[in-house]
Amino acid sequence: MAQGRKRAETICVLGAGVVGISTAFTLSRYGYKVIVVEKNADLAQGASQANVSQFSYSYVVPCGNLKLLRSLPNYLLCLDHSIQLRPKLSGHYLSWGLSFLLNCLPEKERENLHARATLSQTSAEAFEAFIADPAVKAPPIQSKGKLVLVPRRQELEAARSTRDQFLSLGLEREVLDRDQ
Repeated sequence: MAQGRKRAETICVLGAGVVGISTAFTLSRYGYKVIVVEKNADLAQGASQANVSQFSYSYVVPCGNLKLLRSLPNYLLCLDHSIQLRPKLSGHYLSWGLSFLLNCLPEKERENLHARATLSQTSAEAFEAFIADPAVKAPPIQSKGKLVLVPRRQELEAARSTRDQFLSLGLEREVLDRDQ
């Protein structure tokens, strides 16, 4: 698609958060007429606001893993409110459940981590190009990192293992213990 060429099509973008506004801006650069529909009175009041106005390109640990499988009974019985599952006897739900369980296997977890890392790198590059565009008038962006605290030695070792996987994919990650 050539940038700037006027097109007859009008595209409606739902949501005026970071993704919606970025999508609308990019489509308009390609000559489309764009209408943005937002249910709130202001921009970025939904998921963009709930994400504390941060982008987490390199914090892309796949949800499906063996640790999650061990926690599955707590989720099914609603003993852990961070994830709530409401099983249903339907073909779609059972198919999704089986697919999710298969993605918890170690080789699939590594494959998914690699795919997410690749996507996160692509997203970071696209975002950097987007804010570098003089027409965007983006405010200065600060990189602050992410702090994740783990209460047990076992979780610290798991974090180190995940860090090693990230490093092998070229993504920066640091794990510190309490003495550092």
